[in-house]
Amino acid sequence: MSESAKRNLFSILAGIGTGLFMSIAVLYMMIISFFDIASISYWITAAACCAIPFCLTFLRQKGWNVFLAQIMMILTSFIITAIYGGYVTYSGSAASSYPSFWLQVLSASGLAHGLSLVCVCISEAVHHHLNK
Repeated sequence: MSESAKRNLFSILAGIGTGLFMSIAVLYMMIISFFDIASISYWITAAACCAIPFCLTFLRQKGWNVFLAQIMMILTSFIITAIYGGYVTYSGSAASSYPSFWLQVLSASGLAHGLSLVCVCISEAVHHHLNK
């Protein structure tokens, strides 16, 4: 296996592993704000969701693909929060109590992770522009 393939594989694995941590942190904060996009605590959650992927920038010193790791981190976190929303919405007795909960979780999670993705893409574009 070539050296760049190893670095990309490790970047993907680092992104998936840190995405698990990100999903736990984001879900905890979103549960506290009741997935309400209009609340201040949700916007603090969205800001944290935008900041967490930047914890991986130290991997750039090791030659890893930080952008790939950050993308995998965001995708992993979004998928886990979507699975959580589906599980809570469609599990047994809770299904009748929360008919619109699935949409609320998806919209809150999608917005927070979408903002995070935009921040990461802008940061990567600026990084490439400055390091030409």
